[in-house]
Amino acid sequence: MQSFDELGERFQGMERLWRETIEPALADQKKRRERNLILFGLLVIVTGALLYCSYLFAPQDEPVSVPIIVGAFIVFGMGFGYLMNDLKTREQAWITKAMEGLGLIYATEPADFPLGRFRQMGVIPSYDRSALEDHIRGEHQGVAFELCEAELKEKRTTSSKNGTKTTYVTVFDGLLIRCGFKRSFTGITRIKRDGGFLGNLFSSGKQDRVRLEDPEFEKAFEVYSDDQVEARYLLNPGFMQRLLDLDRHLGSGNLALTFHEQEVWLSLRQKGDSFRMGGLFKAYSRESVAEFFKGLADLFHIIEELNRRERRPGA
Repeated sequence: MQSFDELGERFQGMERLWRETIEPALADQKKRRERNLILFGLLVIVTGALLYCSYLFAPQDEPVSVPIIVGAFIVFGMGFGYLMNDLKTREQAWITKAMEGLGLIYATEPADFPLGRFRQMGVIPSYDRSALEDHIRGEHQGVAFELCEAELKEKRTTSSKNGTKTTYVTVFDGLLIRCGFKRSFTGITRIKRDGGFLGNLFSSGKQDRVRLEDPEFEKAFEVYSDDQVEARYLLNPGFMQRLLDLDRHLGSGNLALTFHEQEVWLSLRQKGDSFRMGGLFKAYSRESVAEFFKGLADLFHIIEELNRRERRPGA
């Protein structure tokens, strides 16, 4: 990709915004990262020195001084948190400007997000705790959409002779996307990555398996619907390729999607944080920003494709 403008009509002028706003901000971010890496090195040294002192000044008959060890970990935790949040806060500033350039609204935390509906639509697992951040909302071709990063945890309780232990295990970490169309889909159609024989055996519920036109996509996806005609009309090879592109740029190969009434509900598990184009241990680059923009462009293309295929012929 030579220019961000090539990503689509919505991105016209983005290359200029890159040169005038994003690139200078990234240059400052790189310098800040280098400074923070030095501070991180000093933090490690200080923490190591405190741990050594816990050995030197240990009370009699004790191998180490517990209060000093606790203090060392508090110092490290607070220092490391500051260094990470310092980079994150600065990054959010130019992400806001980039989204404004695309006519979108960005917020570090969503004021209101229909997380429960994603669970009802079957695109995320059950959970007991949730953390949401990095919310984008806007409109494309008359279709309102929003996306948000979510980390979901489920409560797990185990019992042993020493008592009961409760832990919270991450069951989902990724992006959630909702699109609202003007007309309703006639059926309920669900898509997810193929789970193999056992996954397919227990995932159909009351819906019938949809056979896709392309054998390659048939291998990659499981599709179930109560309206076979509409499902095959919507899920043509071009649309399925758009899904693969979106998953490649913003996900990690494990997506789930549901068409229901006037809305599309989509979840993408991630390899990392989509909104962190760099960090303390990851260099900032044009390529990392481009990957995120490509993901947004994929979403716009999916909306455009569905706008053409909201309803089957004759429906």
